[in-house]
Amino acid sequence: MGYTFTFGDIEKICRALKMSPAKKGSQIWRGMGPDGGFRQTRIDSHGSGKTLATGAAKRVAQQLGLQQWKKWLSF
Repeated sequence: MGYTFTFGDIEKICRALKMSPAKKGSQIWRGMGPDGGFRQTRIDSHGSGKTLATGAAKRVAQQLGLQQWKKWLSF
């Protein structure tokens, strides 16, 4: 069974990890993770309902330190 994520889902995950846009309107999201590590990712959002390509989802997961899909699904 495959999973899809939307840009809105990624923004919710970033907010749950206490991340926020670097400045108003920025595509760069930054913050300190629950483990105390600095995290940063770029969300090139094309609307909160648009789906995220598999390669982009993997890149974002790596940058956020979420290596297991179970962690993604817990948000």
